[in-house]
Amino acid sequence: MHDPEAVRRAVLPEPAGPKTFDEVVADRVADLTGYQNATYARTYEGDVRSVAALAVERAGEEAGTAIALAYARGLHKLMAYKDEYEVARLHLDPAEVARREREFGKDAKVTVLLHPPVLRAMGMKRKIKVGRSAGVLFRGLRAARVLRGTAFDVFGKAEVRRVERALIGEYRGLVRTALDRLTPETASVVEEIAGLPDLIRGYEDIKLARVAEFRERAQKALDNL
Repeated sequence: MHDPEAVRRAVLPEPAGPKTFDEVVADRVADLTGYQNATYARTYEGDVRSVAALAVERAGEEAGTAIALAYARGLHKLMAYKDEYEVARLHLDPAEVARREREFGKDAKVTVLLHPPVLRAMGMKRKIKVGRSAGVLFRGLRAARVLRGTAFDVFGKAEVRRVERALIGEYRGLVRTALDRLTPETASVVEEIAGLPDLIRGYEDIKLARVAEFRERAQKALDNL
């Protein structure tokens, strides 16, 4: 009661300021390394830094950096799409395990409900209930992420997975086309285009509908350029 502000400062951390471009990229490189591997992450970083250099050259430091940040976030979102392998990796993440144990205790019984698209396509309408074997299943799936996008990726044959993979190249091409028309005057429209992956949310049919919206908005924005 005497000095609540002093208590707040002692108990709560100071709010972090906005992250720099290098910090945003570093965070996402680390995430993509775990998501797939170091090569995948380096591809992301090289692409983002190339776009950043071009954007700053053509639109100036402030506007170019804003475009680069939007692209860094957008490309990461598309490259880290939440497939079966990634769901398994996130379930095994130490931070998630610690949160669960903190909330429910170390001896809590955990049951996972799964409904993979590949099984839905085969006509299975109900979710699979997995108990103690979930950890073994998730560890196997996490290790199998090396198959992602290959001919041996059984989960990758679903329509939504094919669309997710295609979107990565589609988005790169979209931004490169926008950069060809980038000037200080068009920077806000190019930044809008770079930020369009924020529209893509949800799963399965909901996500496919958002992809259609993404493509429609992208075309309108390009026409504006």
